[in-house]
Amino acid sequence: MSGPVGGYYYNGVFLIFLILILLLLGGYGFYEAEA
Repeated sequence: MSGPVGGYYYNGVFLIFLILILLLLGGYGFYEAEA
């Protein structure tokens, strides 16, 4: 898949995946701090 559409799609998926990882790591760290 080539072209701007494919590029935006993969960049969006990567961005969402990265944000989810940061949220999971941040939530886990917050939970550990509270526990």
